[in-house]
Amino acid sequence: MRNRKVYLAADVGAGSGRVLAAIFEERKVFLEEIRRFDNQPVSVLGSLHWDVLAIFSEIKRGIREAVKRYGRDVISIGVDTWGVDFGLIDAHGRLVGLTYCYRDTRTSGMDAVSEEILPQSQRYAIAGIQHLHFNSIYQLLAESRLRPNVLAETRQLLFIPDLLNYWLCGVAKNEVTIASTSELLEAKTGRWSDELIGRFGFPRGIFGELVEPGSVLGKLSPEVASEVGSDHILVVASPSHDTAAAVAACPLRSVDAVYISSGTWSLVGVESANCHTSDLANSMGLTNERGVEGTTRLLKNISGFWIFQQCKRDWDLLGLGLSYDALRDLATKEAPFQAFLDPSDPCFEAPGNMLARVNDYFAATAQRVEPRPGLITRTIFEGLALSYRRVLKGISRVTGKHPDTIHIMGGGSQNDFLNQLAADATGCTVLAGPLEGSSLGNVLSQLKADGEIPSIRAGRSIIADSFALRTFTPNASIDWDSAARQFDALVAQ
Repeated sequence: MRNRKVYLAADVGAGSGRVLAAIFEERKVFLEEIRRFDNQPVSVLGSLHWDVLAIFSEIKRGIREAVKRYGRDVISIGVDTWGVDFGLIDAHGRLVGLTYCYRDTRTSGMDAVSEEILPQSQRYAIAGIQHLHFNSIYQLLAESRLRPNVLAETRQLLFIPDLLNYWLCGVAKNEVTIASTSELLEAKTGRWSDELIGRFGFPRGIFGELVEPGSVLGKLSPEVASEVGSDHILVVASPSHDTAAAVAACPLRSVDAVYISSGTWSLVGVESANCHTSDLANSMGLTNERGVEGTTRLLKNISGFWIFQQCKRDWDLLGLGLSYDALRDLATKEAPFQAFLDPSDPCFEAPGNMLARVNDYFAATAQRVEPRPGLITRTIFEGLALSYRRVLKGISRVTGKHPDTIHIMGGGSQNDFLNQLAADATGCTVLAGPLEGSSLGNVLSQLKADGEIPSIRAGRSIIADSFALRTFTPNASIDWDSAARQFDALVAQ
């Protein structure tokens, strides 16, 4: 009997990607990085696109390197990515045009068009999805208005991980957690909404069969198998939205605990047995995305490290040469609450020139701020912590529950300064880790598909035994209540 099994997770974010190997031995999981690569949107003739062919090529390289290292111990692979973006394939299985990035401007004005078709409050009652102007529904609306010939040629819509799975094994299906980010699924049933699809005039046939996380799609295609050197590896539809995967792996200590998937975006929420599509939930900007094993992820998307990452890029261009750790250390030396910044303000969405936009934001909100890197960094981090607090209050109002623990996962969990700010701002104990939450949730779905665990919940205990968490307790030495009132007033503007 084989003692060691290896499962591959291709975890691709809106900035970088990686192929990780999860070695499963003696009921514990050990991660090894096989390959890491950049993933940046490409500007072409004024539009932003993803280089999905480069992503696919990097994933194949990762599989090939894993096969060289582990041989036939490699059992399967799952793919998870960011949400909402998609590729369109024609009757021959080929891409119809380039794949757009959600930060592309073609959705500008689609809010007003969609309101005329069906008001947002009615859409929310069906789909339960937070209003974000780049949701798939608005991207498709832009396609139907700006490039109607594209949808006419389309046989099937495949979200980015669905598309990568299709290229790996030749099976074209829509995994439900990623599909739920589209604003085209029914929140209560997890099925495609014929009402929304019909009202918006989208071709019903392009929306394919929905499959649950952990579904085995098939083996690598003969072409890919030949390229990577193995003909037995299975492709599993993992929780293919990276946040769904991260939540799947989160070793939640109670059913009321809050999770934060922290990276370029921060996704703050709870795992729920029910969806919440009330007017109150809508007013709070909460979203109902599908989770594993029939659960709902009640959460809010807020900007995460995006502004910080873009500011660092600008400082690098200025020749300051400050690392992320150096900027964090400078931030700790600044006095608190010298200024306030809402990380989710729309002015920060586009890439480039972020320092200028931060300065413009301070001017527009009548705040005089010295442009010190440490001060700007601290203001961004405090804005994130205050955003967490604001979202938690909204979730508590909707659910009637008052959590006392927050699990922070993903790359942002390494930032101990922000972890402590989050604990102080919310009054909750913060548990930081695991770092590679999305990859681990991806792997748990493969363990379940392979019969190694009976459920994702059982798998969480394996994660808890395999990875140490760091604990941050609230410190009441700073007046966060007063800061929250100032921040809420700023957001209300």
